[in-house]
Amino acid sequence: MIFRKRGKLLDDEKWSYDGDSVEVVDQFNYLGIVLHFTCKFSHAIKCISEQGRKACFAMKKSSKPLFLNQSSLLALFDTYVASVLFYGCEIWGFQKADLIEKIHLDFCKNFLKVKGCTSNIMIYFELGRYPLVHERTYRMMKYWFKLIKTDNCIMSTMYSEMKSSCKTFQELGLGYIWDNQDHLVESTMYYLSLIKQRIFDQALQNLYHQLNTSVKCGNLYRYLVEDLKTQQYLVKPIPDIYKTCITKLRLSSHILAIETGRYKKISRPNGIHPVKLQLFQEQYSLC
Repeated sequence: MIFRKRGKLLDDEKWSYDGDSVEVVDQFNYLGIVLHFTCKFSHAIKCISEQGRKACFAMKKSSKPLFLNQSSLLALFDTYVASVLFYGCEIWGFQKADLIEKIHLDFCKNFLKVKGCTSNIMIYFELGRYPLVHERTYRMMKYWFKLIKTDNCIMSTMYSEMKSSCKTFQELGLGYIWDNQDHLVESTMYYLSLIKQRIFDQALQNLYHQLNTSVKCGNLYRYLVEDLKTQQYLVKPIPDIYKTCITKLRLSSHILAIETGRYKKISRPNGIHPVKLQLFQEQYSLC
């Protein structure tokens, strides 16, 4: 495989071994990571997301007869599915990877039994979840500490080439760690704990900002949510059918006029009145 930005090979870009022509391929799967000739990880992320979706389907199929509670199902996802989705993220984790996050959100929405178009920020707050990108960032930083201590000459050379391109520490407000790398060997655990705390503090701040600025969350949800944690009604001994009704009402994943009126181009103030009139007729349609 020849790494290049252009599409076609030049006429002199041909190789042979022991008289036999060596095939030039566009991509190659090396230890589970798909390397593409464009030096982009989009193909690797697509492959990992496909494997993660298969793992998620297998997990749901195996756990369905067990009638597990909410915390157990989320723990299973983090153990069996997220481990697949994080594979090799120390290398490609700087990518946005929307395909990876979509599997996470699809699982959460399927668990809550809400529509696929339900606001993502509501899903995070309802289940107390963070986007997976923040865990990837932490794993990349953890791998960075391994690189600065390695005796492997190849890894050291690669690291020396990438020093100038790292901005993560500056974005976290921890630029002094980057500037004092030679003094970090004996304080790795302390700095890793500090970095992890800073990553998730910034993530929480960003999630609250989205919650407070979202039009979808502004009418009701922001006044109902307690914090970024599993909401109390989900862990109480309430029949699942009632939990689903509560969830759909909280997350606006229902067919009441306040929600469906926008499909008919009815302004929201005028869409409130039909809800009051039809509440009893429509309350059984929530599920």
